[in-house]
Amino acid sequence: MVKRKFSSDTDSPATSSVASVQCCEDAKDDLGVKFRRINSALGRLHEHVSPKFTSKEREQFGIQNQYGGITGTLTPSSLYRITTLLQGDVVPGAKFKRRFDDEECKLPWDFTLKAKESVFCDIGSGTGRPVFYLACADIKASIGFDIDPMQVFNSRYGKEYLIKRNAPINSPLGFFHANVQHIVSLFPVTHAFAFLGYPDIIDSTVHLVATTSSIKVFIAIVLHEKELRETGILEEDIDGKIIILPGVQMPGGNSYSAFLIPMTKRRCRIVAKKLKRKPIPKGARIIFKDALDSCLIAEHEVEDTPVRTRQSARLSTLIK
Repeated sequence: MVKRKFSSDTDSPATSSVASVQCCEDAKDDLGVKFRRINSALGRLHEHVSPKFTSKEREQFGIQNQYGGITGTLTPSSLYRITTLLQGDVVPGAKFKRRFDDEECKLPWDFTLKAKESVFCDIGSGTGRPVFYLACADIKASIGFDIDPMQVFNSRYGKEYLIKRNAPINSPLGFFHANVQHIVSLFPVTHAFAFLGYPDIIDSTVHLVATTSSIKVFIAIVLHEKELRETGILEEDIDGKIIILPGVQMPGGNSYSAFLIPMTKRRCRIVAKKLKRKPIPKGARIIFKDALDSCLIAEHEVEDTPVRTRQSARLSTLIK
């Protein structure tokens, strides 16, 4: 853990400024090291590939013949670049979707991650790596959910594994099983992340993000930009310029682009007007806070250790 350095009364403004910048850079480097440690610790964690779907499921999710089972995880260096942008810093290679002359490509302060305030959520979290990585930052909570119960089982096991090995986790975290098409709202999430693939799931996810008032930024990794553009979420807004980060990679070498999309009021209105959400089946409605609370209770019953008790208590406080 990097400790903040305070200048003495005799320090000059220039010296104090240099020390402050150096401390900030050290903290960022420290976060990159933590990401690599997390990835190394989870190296043997099995990533379950969701099986090919039945014809009924393919129709429900809008899955065409080119889609089979889907899995997606990014390298720690790619998530580190995304996190650096979310912290309001400049990342080489990042660019605005629309060119703005002589302007640094970075998020405005209002949209950045805030210590002890921001809540990160990975929609379709798989083995949970983005959730684990962001839990290394000093935020309010890092959360993930997935439609595949095997993925949720694996990510919960990964959480246990990391806690027992004193991994560098600074924020409370949790996972639960849910279908994004059945969730009413993601409140109190502030930064939502998704590796998107199926057309109907793209529409459902984008609509859910746009209608959750607490979300400030949506980080989308897509197979086909056209499908994301058709939702209306990529419409330009001078108050929240979209950042594109090319070259984010999966461990196997496949490369994609990440879209960091500030969820301005105008952009949310465009999406809400363009997309009409399908009715949630009776009895299938999921309240995000309730689902997370149930998940934490279930996890608490698995093993009662001092570390687990602290984690559960901190998240339970968040969702009350």
